[in-house]
Amino acid sequence: MALAGTENVIVYPSIAVAVNKAVVIRLPKKATRVFVTQPKIAEVSVVAPDQLLIHGRAVGATSLVV
Repeated sequence: MALAGTENVIVYPSIAVAVNKAVVIRLPKKATRVFVTQPKIAEVSVVAPDQLLIHGRAVGATSLVV
């Protein structure tokens, strides 16, 4: 069984962000939605249609869905 829309899925193995630091991720195309599963661990902001800023808030792991 295939999930609808999975033909455009790109999986990054991991992105490391230190607490109180940020990284900018450039996407291969414009984001239509952005969601982080543990907002106490990381905060994500759309800085441009194809760029995300990920800010480390606490030690831990989370998932980012774009």
